[in-house]
Amino acid sequence: LAGTVTLVATQVDDYTIRTGSNAPRLYAYGTGCNAYAGQASQQVDGSWTVDWDTTIALNCTYQMYVQVKYDDSRGSYKDLSYYLDESYTVLNELEIRNVSDSPDSFSPDGDGKYETNRINFTISDNAYVTLKIFNESSVLVKTLLDGELLAAGGNSVIWDGTDGTSAIVPDGLYSYTIDAVDDLGNAAVQQVGDVLLDTRKPLDLISPEDGATLAGTVTLVATQVDDYAIRTGNYAPYFTAIGTG
Repeated sequence: LAGTVTLVATQVDDYTIRTGSNAPRLYAYGTGCNAYAGQASQQVDGSWTVDWDTTIALNCTYQMYVQVKYDDSRGSYKDLSYYLDESYTVLNELEIRNVSDSPDSFSPDGDGKYETNRINFTISDNAYVTLKIFNESSVLVKTLLDGELLAAGGNSVIWDGTDGTSAIVPDGLYSYTIDAVDDLGNAAVQQVGDVLLDTRKPLDLISPEDGATLAGTVTLVATQVDDYAIRTGNYAPYFTAIGTG
């Protein structure tokens, strides 16, 4: 199977199968893979159908499983779940899906906060994956994966904000590309994303000047980064003075 497939089922004539939110639900289970096919709807000829979008399932061999609520020939309500005899192999083209990254922005400045960025993605089958980071001039900064064999399903890679020499790169917007090729040489459509590396601190204390001797009540004055939206009210910044001893 590939793409969207219509599953068609017939029912026992003298059973009354529930409809609406209680209509039958079909699932697909395989070794190391499972998928929800959908909730069935009854057609005018009495059959039940589900349009299963197999592109969001992993390439795998599945056995179908159904949950059905019905009244039997004696009018007794039943709630039954069971495996069907049918099994199917899903084989879609290799795809890279569900690309995201977090946190965005991140700040690898050694303060222990938001130091790394995690790039997440899903591949529809086992594949050799390459993931590269580029700067705003489209110059390659670092290769995080270079044809590495990854298993089908969700995967993630950490970027620590360094280049190929392990030096922290300058602040800026960085893009990444994800490519994947299967054992037969079939390539997935390249996926791209971007992430902001920003090590600026939100507030900068400008008064009193550094090193000043203070006494009595002192007004501390700070400016903020222009494009940051600093919280107010109960979430407004607070200052703490820390000294030796």
